Amino acid sequence: FPCHTVYMNAPEGFSETDFENLSADDFSFQITEEKVKISTVDFKPAYVFFQTGKGVLGVIKVKSYVPQDMETEYDIYSGGYIDSPLNPSLQLEIKCPAVVANPQIR
Repeated sequence: FPCHTVYMNAPEGFSETDFENLSADDFSFQITEEKVKISTVDFKPAYVFFQTGKGVLGVIKVKSYVPQDMETEYDIYSGGYIDSPLNPSLQLEIKCPAVVANPQIR
């Protein structure tokens, strides 16, 4: 998202059903900027409301968490195995009424 995006935790009662049933008319909530933390210990899906610097409102669903890990690959050139670290990651689903296009990386 563009610069100056603010985030807040979704209200306590916001559920999967609320997220799935969002329509373009539902994005009229008030955002109060706060520090959002997603717990990776006993991970549970979470919802985060956001507002971009251009006023676009939306909801982020944090679907899953993949912890840091190691990956072992066979290297055909050396004839041995190589361990590589895998970075932790979050899988997200985002709903907002605007079209957000990512510019091409050159």
